[in-house]
Amino acid sequence: MTFQAAGIVVVFALAALFLILNKRRTRSGNGKKKPPHPPSWPIIGHLHLLQQKRPLHRVLSSLSESYGPIMHLQLGFRPLLVISSSDLAKQCFTTNDKAFASRPRLSKGKHMAYGNKNFAQAPYGSFWRNLRKMCTLHIFSATRIESFEQVRVEEISALIRSLFDSCQREVTPANIKSRLSDLTFNIMLRMVASKKLSEAVYSEDLQEARHFKDTIEEAFLLVGAFDVGDYLPFLNWLDPQGLKSAMKKLQKKRDAFLQKLLKDHREKRGFQPKDLIDVLISATDNHEIQSDSNDDVVKATALGIISAGTDTSSVTIEWALAALLQHPHVLSKAQEELDTHVGRERVIEEADLQELKYLQAIVKETLRLYPAGPLLVPHESTEDCSVGGYHVPAGTRLLVNAWAIQRDPAVWERPTEFDPERFLKGEREIDVKGQDFELIPFGSGRRMCPGMSLALTVVTQTLGRLLQSFEWSIPAGTTIDMREGFGLTMPKAIPLEAIIKPRLPLHLY
Repeated sequence: MTFQAAGIVVVFALAALFLILNKRRTRSGNGKKKPPHPPSWPIIGHLHLLQQKRPLHRVLSSLSESYGPIMHLQLGFRPLLVISSSDLAKQCFTTNDKAFASRPRLSKGKHMAYGNKNFAQAPYGSFWRNLRKMCTLHIFSATRIESFEQVRVEEISALIRSLFDSCQREVTPANIKSRLSDLTFNIMLRMVASKKLSEAVYSEDLQEARHFKDTIEEAFLLVGAFDVGDYLPFLNWLDPQGLKSAMKKLQKKRDAFLQKLLKDHREKRGFQPKDLIDVLISATDNHEIQSDSNDDVVKATALGIISAGTDTSSVTIEWALAALLQHPHVLSKAQEELDTHVGRERVIEEADLQELKYLQAIVKETLRLYPAGPLLVPHESTEDCSVGGYHVPAGTRLLVNAWAIQRDPAVWERPTEFDPERFLKGEREIDVKGQDFELIPFGSGRRMCPGMSLALTVVTQTLGRLLQSFEWSIPAGTTIDMREGFGLTMPKAIPLEAIIKPRLPLHLY
């Protein structure tokens, strides 16, 4: 027998062993009602159904149209529950919230989150509860977010000045995508580490920050990739897609930057925390969080905050602008509201946001149609439970298709149309804060996004300043590309470019 043939035999033997063990582990659920599911193949289950040249949320939505809003998929040896209705999502995040409070241990958490040491990837337990408590009290509290208001104001103002200078010098369309990405990264990096990307050309340290930003964008592609080793564990050691190797290489680059930040902060710490890394160092040093490596907790949490707050916010603003450029009457109404409540003799401030109901409705409609995370971060059940009358055994992974829920024709009139006024008409106000399950771009329950308030503030104020400061149009003879990207995030396939003209007095730029 050749070495290659022997290897094939070993792989299939291991596959058979895993299949037997997996059947034994799930036997306790046999005989109980299982959710509908497509026909499956031996060993790989339904993995072949997901390998399509379409975004995963659309693939799952199409399957749900055939098999229903609750669907069981067997991905290799991992059972998966797919939810595509608001009523079923409510059951998962209320009645069964604790049962689904954990996260699956995926390769991305192991290799790119310091062994699942951030609040997004950590499994449910005392470590996660303490980390979540610390983040809620010291990082994402209203007081802490308010304390960084000046950072947000300065960075948004810098964006406006950059666009103003660009439209004064050039007649070519402005590249909005790259500027929005730099804006949100600057805000997060200044909040987390008191550094600023826009000064990178003057400083070696800040040049490293730009390289770090590039690694975040690369990481989003890896996070969105489908690692078959997460579902066929006997392939982990082979790494057939090369994903684990790429993750380790990328993480080595990111860790070098984060370790330097941590070292600098420990050497320069004062009595009062200046930024979020100072807060994290104090929390770990005071044993608010118990871990085998305090430095890894600080780095993982800082990395999670920067990563989660950069692309998601910038992509949402870009989607909003793209939708508005396709609906000029909505754009005009938003500018009329700004002129009425704020005027053109001063710029919009965070204190104005609560009064700008139409602007808030635009943000909600953008999050409804174009959520930055169309599939909520995966959950995993830690105990048997029941959803929709079906038995869900412990160890089942849960994917909630927010994109499908937020376009459900049974809930939304004209579900694919961009119509912010739908949020200004109904008898009850539908919000994005996890209590209205037909609109859950930030998730719900114990594991919903803790940075929601910060994200809404950055997105709404930035969009308000952009609409207040400029007249917007697209170049003649062009169309806006509204295609979606692949994976778990939805970057625009082609960067948004627009023609802008100042609409405020010059001194406000």
